[in-house]
Amino acid sequence: MEVSVFSSQEYLANGNYIVSNDPTINSKVFFDNIEPNQEGITVANGKIFMDSNFYLSPQFKYYGDIMIKGSDIGATYNGQTKVMTNCKELELDWIEFQAIVDTNKIIIPLGETFANKVSGPTLYNDGEISFYTAFLADKKFETDQAITPSEGFLSYNKEKGLFEIGAKQKLLDNKAAGNYIGFDNETCSFNSIGSLELFGNNDQFSVSVVGEMTYNTLRDTVLKMNGTMKVNFPFNELVTSQMEQEISNAPVQELIQLSKTNYELFLNNSIPSPKSQQVNNELFTNGRIMKFPEELKSVITLFDLNFYWSDDLQSFVSTGSANVATVGENQIFKRCKVFVQIQKRRSGDKFALLIQYKENSFYYFDYFNGELVTFSTDKKYLELLEAIPAKDKKIKGDKGQEDFYFGISSKSKPYVFLDNFVKEDGFDD
Repeated sequence: MEVSVFSSQEYLANGNYIVSNDPTINSKVFFDNIEPNQEGITVANGKIFMDSNFYLSPQFKYYGDIMIKGSDIGATYNGQTKVMTNCKELELDWIEFQAIVDTNKIIIPLGETFANKVSGPTLYNDGEISFYTAFLADKKFETDQAITPSEGFLSYNKEKGLFEIGAKQKLLDNKAAGNYIGFDNETCSFNSIGSLELFGNNDQFSVSVVGEMTYNTLRDTVLKMNGTMKVNFPFNELVTSQMEQEISNAPVQELIQLSKTNYELFLNNSIPSPKSQQVNNELFTNGRIMKFPEELKSVITLFDLNFYWSDDLQSFVSTGSANVATVGENQIFKRCKVFVQIQKRRSGDKFALLIQYKENSFYYFDYFNGELVTFSTDKKYLELLEAIPAKDKKIKGDKGQEDFYFGISSKSKPYVFLDNFVKEDGFDD
């Protein structure tokens, strides 16, 4: 170290400094400028080159500028870091950031530079839809879509052995609002909790899914997830009410154990805190929400849906028992047999839903590019739909929105939908 002293408050120095106390990595930095600032606080500036083989920790490689200020805990980094992993198939890139980082607990804020990065299973289209796994990597194509968007902070949890992305509260409590992505470097597996963006073209007809997705890049061949799905669109209130009454009055097929589902996660993501805590307490204590929140209103919301990606159908598919949470503003909480297909297409996503609420009785919905058709074994439901004037079945969209139309489908359409499940994926109807 070299020091030139000019007065009791003025000096200029340079020298080496080891940033991390981990002896297994190279964290030595040469600071070529060390001097006090106007407040008399020592400030050291240095530059770390790409070929320096410098590490913030065994999990993060780094190059760029570094500045240490005597009054700060940690150092200010302005450069690029790269996650160190043994998972060869994983898409990785250098990540640009600027932040104060303590190498004892690395937390890197994800700013605007991360807007075009993707993490976890990511959909892409090269003639047909497929997916790849990445961790804060550049998209292969501009239209690529991460199933769970990454936001908040990047950290490494030593206790869990996980790279984690999420808001600070989400990193502490995975059921809090927001998105969380955990990546296990040993097993090369992802765990995503929060928004699952399965339906791409939300307009007057919207589909939002909140839940959990796990995927092991070494072992799994199928992408699977469990979630709550909220479906909303302009619909006649009398028709919605008829569907609600019919499902509510149907025999109970199976009891629901709310505590074993991720419905709480959906509530936390839909309703701001602390109101969400009150709603959760009411629901899990009384089995009902006392005052139905505006944020939960939809035509229908279902939970405990088990989705997976089908290459054959080019679709996210869910089949089997699931729970009807609400229809309109009415709480039902009834377990039914449910079939869902969200087909990814270049021309827009196609959505189909069939709810078998009792034996040989169902409600069916099919949506594509602004047009919804529906059918049911419930004759009163169909009569109410037929009675609606044609002008009231078309809802003009706001500026930038497409128009929306709803009507009755052919009687055969829901049965063809079920037959496709049986033929292509071997489902039981």
